[in-house]
Amino acid sequence: GQLGDGSVTRRRTPVSVSGLTGVSDIAAGAFHTCALARSIAAYCWGRNDGGQLGLDKSTSSLALPGAVSVAGLAIAAGGAHTCVLTYIGPHCWGRNDRGQLGDGSITDQHRPVPVRGLVQPATAIALGNAHGCALLVSGEVRCWGAGTAGQLGSGSPRDETLPVSALGLTGAAAIVAGFQHSCALLADGSARCWGDNAQGQLGQADGPRSTSPTVVTGLAQATALAAGARHGCAVLA
Repeated sequence: GQLGDGSVTRRRTPVSVSGLTGVSDIAAGAFHTCALARSIAAYCWGRNDGGQLGLDKSTSSLALPGAVSVAGLAIAAGGAHTCVLTYIGPHCWGRNDRGQLGDGSITDQHRPVPVRGLVQPATAIALGNAHGCALLVSGEVRCWGAGTAGQLGSGSPRDETLPVSALGLTGAAAIVAGFQHSCALLADGSARCWGDNAQGQLGQADGPRSTSPTVVTGLAQATALAAGARHGCAVLA
C-alpha cells in the first residue's frame, strides 16, 4: 500500500495519493511513504511491520494516509523507521533494533519519540536503512543507529543508540543517507562521505568502507547531493 491510493495494486504510471493535499514535504522508505501536509501534520502509509507509520501496532499496513501525532518542518523515511524535524528537534518512530530512533534504547516505537543528546538545534535530517543523521546549526553532523559499515562516521564500526559526531566534519550545509553510507555537502561545494564503499558509493576507490568522513574525489562546487541505496549523485554549480 505504499502508493497511498487505497489499493495494493502495482502501478506503472503515477496515481494520486488519496485525500492528501497541501503537501510541503515527502519521503519514501523501503516499503512506506510519509508526507507533511495540512498545516504541517504528518501522514504515513504502506508497510507498518516495524511501526514506521506511527500508528497503532495492530495495523500491519495501510493503503491510505494515516495521521501521525506529530507536526514538523521536514520528514525523512528509512528502511523501517521515520523521523520528523519538529520545532523542538527530531522525533522518530518505527523499528529500533539498531538504535535508529536515537532515543537511547533498542525498543521499537509506534509513536514519535525525541532524538536525545543533540547538543544544538537541528536544521536537517537524513535516514539510511537503519541509521539516521542530523545536521546541526553549527555545521556539525551527528548520527545514530547501525554503524557496522561505518555509516555513523564516528571512527568506530559499532551501533549507537544516541547521536555521535561525524569525526572532523565542520561546515556542512546538507546531508543525505544511503543504505549503509552517509554524505555531507560542505559550504565550500566539496563533499564528504562515510560508511560502506563496496560499490564505490563514497566517491573514492580505496577500501571497502570508511568509519570517518572522507573527501569525494574530484568533486568541487557542488550545490546539491542525493544518495541511493549504494550510489550517490551531485549537482554542480
